[in-house]
Amino acid sequence: MSATVAVYRYRMEMSVDDLNLLEAAQRPLQNELLQIARRLLDAGTSDDDRAAAISHLRDESEDAWERCNAFLLAYAVSRCCEPAEAVDDRGVRSGLHDRFADEFIDAVASGLPSLALECWTHPPMLIPPLPPMAKQTAMLVAVLDEAIRRQGHQTSPEPLVDAFPGGVWIELTEDPAHVGVNTEP
Repeated sequence: MSATVAVYRYRMEMSVDDLNLLEAAQRPLQNELLQIARRLLDAGTSDDDRAAAISHLRDESEDAWERCNAFLLAYAVSRCCEPAEAVDDRGVRSGLHDRFADEFIDAVASGLPSLALECWTHPPMLIPPLPPMAKQTAMLVAVLDEAIRRQGHQTSPEPLVDAFPGGVWIELTEDPAHVGVNTEP
């Protein structure tokens, strides 16, 4: 387990209501997740290595995966993408999560963090209800697949937009059409 994730998880358990501490705790986490995102997007990284890295981070995150880490990793991946210039740039794909991935990446890449969070917490998912961890992992993988497609054969992509401003802590809902809502103002 990385020190940042371990410290972050401890801080989250102690002070979810302290918005300043939440934001401060997530700054180093976002830096670490950006480095992971860059490795995931690197053309030299195999699909097996990507799956192992996501599984490892999901497992070490525990409940923080559903509350913030999946979102922040997807956000970090999307920071390395440019928005699609037009709907035609997205091509014709048949994945269940293509529309979600396109909208999420475009929101992040366009510098619209509130819209990105809205996309994440209210995804247009056409799948049966899944537990939050599985649903958010599927959402992350969809974002990663689309980001890789947009990147082409680029190695070590650089972020084009800033990290998510403020803290994120998603309160999960029972509604299968939603992930939850951010408790931040």
